[in-house]
Amino acid sequence: MPPDGEAGDRGRGSGSDKGRPPGETARQDPPRKEVASAQKQPESDGDPEETGVTQPATGQPRVISLRVIGGGSKVNAGNISVPIQATFGAVGGYPIPINPRLTVEAGAAFTFTPAPYQSQMTSGNKTGMLWAAMANAGATYEVIPNLGIRGDVGLGVLVFTGIDQSPFTNNAPTSGAIGMFHIRAAVSADYAITPNIVLTAMPGAFSYSPAANGIGGGGAITSFDFMVGIGYRK
Repeated sequence: MPPDGEAGDRGRGSGSDKGRPPGETARQDPPRKEVASAQKQPESDGDPEETGVTQPATGQPRVISLRVIGGGSKVNAGNISVPIQATFGAVGGYPIPINPRLTVEAGAAFTFTPAPYQSQMTSGNKTGMLWAAMANAGATYEVIPNLGIRGDVGLGVLVFTGIDQSPFTNNAPTSGAIGMFHIRAAVSADYAITPNIVLTAMPGAFSYSPAANGIGGGGAITSFDFMVGIGYRK
């Protein structure tokens, strides 16, 4: 028969820690701490990209959109065809993202174009000015990263100044500037060289103002513009 001491030791060694030196119990504690630490790790390592929340599309403005443009314009004023002239403008507005590719914009647009003429009254060269101010709506669709196609429509007023006793009025005197309704439609391509800076090319912009009293022949004023420019958006 085994000695009583050996039997007691076997009994104590099966299913119980009683009788083990304290050091052995302490050596078994660290694995429990490691498991607890591994379970808490995901809570302390939260990253916004792993939460499933969709981040805003990059490159879409959300605060402001501004651009300055310039190029050439072919103007027909009544029965007078004006040679191609330099033209300039500015467009700005508040951008509203519709989806990751489409952004619409509500704002304003301004353009001005010189209209030189030969004065029969003074036998000299003079220049009239076409000033346009419009409420403008635009929409930009991103076709590929950094490149978007944009369309603009503006409604407002056109003011023709500096044309008293000019060929534009059949050399008749005027009481001042002549104002008329104005509509403008434009198509352009935007290339983002940085998230905030955009280069724009406008192959075509068409403007129309109906016939106004005082303009020679009572004809409408139309113009076709081709322009380039640079813009800032945020």
